[in-house]
Amino acid sequence: MDIEQQVRQFIVENVKSAPREDLTADYRLIDNGVLDSLAMFEVIAFIESSYGIEVEDADLSADNFETTRSIAALVSRKSQ
Repeated sequence: MDIEQQVRQFIVENVKSAPREDLTADYRLIDNGVLDSLAMFEVIAFIESSYGIEVEDADLSADNFETTRSIAALVSRKSQ
């Protein structure tokens, strides 16, 4: 399972407002109300613990958490 699929699975299983069938790689998480501040904190904790990275204040932009694809891209950048 790749990073994007793992992030999607985490969101579907842990964020109550996540629409399983609509949650594609380009589904806008913030705009569609899936990620609020609490859910974003949960996703950050998940990616930090799962991938051994640290999400810094500078990384906390809507662009980095807009879609599961953008979250996976952030993880990939931080993992290098």
